[in-house]
Amino acid sequence: MELKYLVLVMILLYVLPELFRRKPKKYEYPTIPEPVPNKTQQNVLKAEPLPAVKKQSASAPKISMPPEVHIPSVATEASPWQGQLTPANIQTGYIFAE
Repeated sequence: MELKYLVLVMILLYVLPELFRRKPKKYEYPTIPEPVPNKTQQNVLKAEPLPAVKKQSASAPKISMPPEVHIPSVATEASPWQGQLTPANIQTGYIFAE
């Protein structure tokens, strides 16, 4: 008898709401009209030629460049520990490592 009540409650709580739920409407894509060709593209207008440009007689200012800096092709690689590893730093590290 208890099993019947359990099944009835399950039907009331799970199956009936699904039956009464509204179904979503199927989306319909709108119709897109075909593009109409432009008539202005077919009738290409020819522009009048531009007037000739007169060359200016003044000369452009000279560009001043800084002198070249000589950089050697092979440079010595500096050690990141150079000047950093002192006996005081070693002693401090040893104290805090213990």
